[in-house]
Amino acid sequence: MVGLAGLFTEGENYGSIRMNAKTIFRGTGSEIAALSMALEIPLALCTLTESGFIADVVYARSADGLSWLPVFRKHYHDDDTDSAGGMYFDIVRRNMAKAIDISKHMTMHRSGWKDVASGGGVSLDVEAVDKYRVEIRTSNASPSVANDTMNIMDGGPKLDFGARHIFQYLGTINNNASILWRAGMGMEYAHSAPDNVIKAGLEGCDGDGINIQLVSADTVGRTKVNTGSVMNPASPRVYRVDYNPALNVKYDDNAGFTATKTTNVPSGGLIDSNRMLRFGIKTTTTSQHIMYIYAARLLSRAIQPEWF
Repeated sequence: MVGLAGLFTEGENYGSIRMNAKTIFRGTGSEIAALSMALEIPLALCTLTESGFIADVVYARSADGLSWLPVFRKHYHDDDTDSAGGMYFDIVRRNMAKAIDISKHMTMHRSGWKDVASGGGVSLDVEAVDKYRVEIRTSNASPSVANDTMNIMDGGPKLDFGARHIFQYLGTINNNASILWRAGMGMEYAHSAPDNVIKAGLEGCDGDGINIQLVSADTVGRTKVNTGSVMNPASPRVYRVDYNPALNVKYDDNAGFTATKTTNVPSGGLIDSNRMLRFGIKTTTTSQHIMYIYAARLLSRAIQPEWF
């Protein structure tokens, strides 16, 4: 029923149509606003945003009949009531084993990571002008020694690759030559040879050119896809890897580059706890290479089954 607002009073008919407590009204925001408060219409679907009403939102008449309330109202989960949506604590409690959020947004300092060095590699906390970051360097000064490597890792739970995971970080690299770097879930250390252990992450290697590679492995093989995004942009970027078991691994960054990988995508299995999240960088010459990491986050759908 559209455009009939204002035509009715309580108990009034319009041809064979009667608007009453059984009516579900469909009309523009202004038409809903014009409905007589004497009518007992319980629900109204807005078709055009105006007069304080939003298109495609269903509104219910308030208990006192004097106002319209959106069916899905904003709430804060700060009280154990239906109107508040229940306690936030109970939402988290029910999802302890279903949503694991490992965030380095506010705690991005090297003491929150485990250093794994090979050769003269180091990690540093760096405050520079308006920035704070962790840097992992192939050495503390240039020149480096060929094959010097630095990695940082965070672990504990074993990620279940039968469930979805999203890995995201803000950072950049200072170079794109004579280099190997890796970041992600299940990834090898930068000084280690590639393997087929289940994984999803990013890699930069001058042997593959100047662009970041999207990597995954499924125990049978390890393959890469070129993302088109350079590994050392002029300013830091936000990178995201979205893992979907047995289907694909997706890459996005805030410069607009995207890539999807469908080969060698794991369908399940647990990774070792020290592979949960890793960053690593290696130089193959005497050039000093640095990875800058400003923030990192891993959101996991599930971890090892003992966690409940």
